[in-house]
Amino acid sequence: MSRFEPAILRPEVNKVLVVDSGKRLSNLVEKGLGGLVTIDRASSGDTALHIIALQRVDLVITQLKLPLFSGIALATKLKKVRPEIPLLAVSTGDSESDAAELYNLGYPRVFQLPEDEVELIHVSLSILQGNQWLSRAKSVREELIRNFGFDRILSNHTLMREVHERLKRVVGSKVPVLITGESGTGKELVARMIHSTSVRSKKPFITVNCAAVPEGLLESQFFGHEKGAFTGAIQRSIGKFELAHTGTLFLDEIGEMTPSLQAKLLRVIEYGEFERVGGSQSIQVDVRLITATHRNLETMVAAGSFRTDLYYRINVFPIKLPPLRERGEDAILLAYNFLMDAAIRNNRQVRAIHSDTLDLLLRYQWPGNIRELENAVERALLLSDGIELKPSDFPSQSDWQDLHRELAIPSTLEVDDEDQELSDGMGGESIRTLADIERDAVKQAIEATNGNIALAARRLGIARGTLYKKMEEHGLSFKDHRNAH
Repeated sequence: MSRFEPAILRPEVNKVLVVDSGKRLSNLVEKGLGGLVTIDRASSGDTALHIIALQRVDLVITQLKLPLFSGIALATKLKKVRPEIPLLAVSTGDSESDAAELYNLGYPRVFQLPEDEVELIHVSLSILQGNQWLSRAKSVREELIRNFGFDRILSNHTLMREVHERLKRVVGSKVPVLITGESGTGKELVARMIHSTSVRSKKPFITVNCAAVPEGLLESQFFGHEKGAFTGAIQRSIGKFELAHTGTLFLDEIGEMTPSLQAKLLRVIEYGEFERVGGSQSIQVDVRLITATHRNLETMVAAGSFRTDLYYRINVFPIKLPPLRERGEDAILLAYNFLMDAAIRNNRQVRAIHSDTLDLLLRYQWPGNIRELENAVERALLLSDGIELKPSDFPSQSDWQDLHRELAIPSTLEVDDEDQELSDGMGGESIRTLADIERDAVKQAIEATNGNIALAARRLGIARGTLYKKMEEHGLSFKDHRNAH
């Protein structure tokens, strides 16, 4: 099973500002990110703020100890003037009090040098990759606005582009729309989009979840009731059809409606009139009807549990929403979009998603679809260490955990008795584990290229981000190879 490989970063679209009174941090970032990003340098916090005010900056990496204007002061000011810019703080000594202050500002923990060198570069890459996904999401929104007049159904997938085209055809009409799809695929969002881009956009948009209202109250919910119509009806109540007059009524999970109520709904659709429960006066309404269900209404019609005539009345213009598992990299696009929204709501500056997590996002089946993904991302944000979303921050469902184990690279290989006998039969020479072989290959590639990570990654046939991850897994640090320069 192939693993997710992030897109290659380009210097012209990725700008990193390093704030360092000396050259140690600048040299580290140059060594780790050189060739992938444009690196600007500032020797003080106030100089950094001037640079940020004059040009685009995608990531700030700063020493905490700076002359006059400290790294904490820089982070505090940045949070006020440019909160969207991620910041990573670095220290070479005790920084416990500074770390607490950074956390209160919403920024990640402090990276300690030299032990966190590889992780710092890895996280920097993850943040910049995340910036690319967010930039892609922005481009998709702009394209949707330009071509369709709406931006709420974020997707880059062909299946969803077909949905966009169908929506474009129906927004200016008055015909009933039936939206089908699994739970959590965004049926109500589509209904709201149809309403908001129609000539009725300034009129009411009223929703009824037919599965959430007790059966005995649905008729009253739809049509309202007169005072004294039943026990507890102490005053007249206006129903959803009346409230939606001249606007749009969205009936979610219409497949849960009883046959008797289906007949009454059919009459409203055909004649545009109804009577309140307990009333005798005919009330005329002008309502645009949008319905939705996760059920197969054709099967229900064949089984006799859903009226054929009602089915044809509501199914004038069908729209089928594909499940998230069939939408490819939309899962990643949406995950970054949800991460940004959740970070703002929860005052967190988490901007990165670990590459192993991206693998899982693509392979997990998402039975709850977009709704499940959104909830999972926000929960992971709150459980994370504040740096990036890791697989362990996500759901505990067995299928997610099974995928996690399947994709995990073992650090050691267990040797059972049979393997030991094979080893003994080969002159007592033990067989090296794959983990040891991999570590030596990574170390040798870095040494052979004098620490040039980009060249080492090419010679190993892997992406640079993967190489950083391998270095982190095997405990290899940049300082191990400095003597080569």
